[in-house]
Amino acid sequence: MEEGIVPDSSFYICFANDLKRREWLYELANLYPVYIGKRILKEIFKEVSDDKDFLSTVKIIDFDYYELIKPYFGRNEMHIDDGEYEAIGIAHFLVIKGYLRYLIIDETRARNFVNRHFPSLTDKMVGTIGFLRDGCCKDKKISALKVLGILYAIKETVDSGKINRPCSMDTKSYNNILIPTIEMINKISRDYDE
Repeated sequence: MEEGIVPDSSFYICFANDLKRREWLYELANLYPVYIGKRILKEIFKEVSDDKDFLSTVKIIDFDYYELIKPYFGRNEMHIDDGEYEAIGIAHFLVIKGYLRYLIIDETRARNFVNRHFPSLTDKMVGTIGFLRDGCCKDKKISALKVLGILYAIKETVDSGKINRPCSMDTKSYNNILIPTIEMINKISRDYDE
């Protein structure tokens, strides 16, 4: 079985809602097995979660991750129903089986939770931009041209100001992650052309 990806809901929302490019989700799902849980399916837009084409490209995991992560919440279980924690539980299960390539989480709170409680996932954890970068530069599965198209679409959406935090992108992430990644992929693309 090939290593796959476990994105949280912000990944799907980025492509389907913020960028309005669902077809990019399908293209990425044809490059990597995509694992998704029922809680995340409920968090994403119905146009995606009810789409037969989308559902045919993903592997739905019906996994009770709550028992796995419950001990780490202590008394404050405020965010236990957030999809990020379902993604963490599925990723933990897959890393044990040797089937996890990337856990894709953009939210700082959930990333910190992984770093504190699931060190076996830390090296597999990336954000949406990091996944695109690594899919291009490390795995060589996503073309530089495709990644640049997606990154420039994210940049344009952020620059337009029409959506609050599109693709989970705040000013710090924009300056420290998005722009340097665009520059890096552009350089790789130019070096490849020469």
